[in-house]
Amino acid sequence: MQYGIDNRIAMAENYAPNNDADRIAILKFFHTMVSGDTPTLSTMLTPRDRPELAALEADGSFQNAISEIGAVEVRSGITPGGDSAVVAVIQTYSDFHPQLWRFQADEFGGAEFSSGPMPLNVLEKLSGDDWVNRWYQLLDEEIAIAMQLDEEVELPQKDLSNDSNANINTGSGPTRPVAPPSRPEVEPPPSFAPDN
Repeated sequence: MQYGIDNRIAMAENYAPNNDADRIAILKFFHTMVSGDTPTLSTMLTPRDRPELAALEADGSFQNAISEIGAVEVRSGITPGGDSAVVAVIQTYSDFHPQLWRFQADEFGGAEFSSGPMPLNVLEKLSGDDWVNRWYQLLDEEIAIAMQLDEEVELPQKDLSNDSNANINTGSGPTRPVAPPSRPEVEPPPSFAPDN
């Protein structure tokens, strides 16, 4: 292969980006990760993600984690916000570890990757052809669940319309459902180590 990509990394043609710059960026990114080239990997990360990699490298957990990698399956897609992204499922000797990365690549071979938030039990729910879209559907489902009350409480009501001593507002509150908030801008640090 022209770029010497580690043969443990697999990206099927139908799940690859439709341009060479993005394809090359994805393959190089995961090649540097699985081969343990932390200096190059660090240059491909956003400033927000670099300290996490540095900490994992300093305590030896990064090298321990990548030594167990047997295969990496990657599928590209577009986030609801229009960013290029890739979902990777990293197979180690004992388990499978999913990750999502948003990225920007340029025509000169440069790229910058940013780690994405991870839904709970995502691997059990990751289905269909578009893993990136499914990933964000799961995040939206978690936000919707978090916005629901644990139980509905009925408060006792008293008609105060004829009470001349009552001086309170008897408004009924919102007249339409409250929409859940959009996804938070601040996301958790990346999980380079598969066991995180």
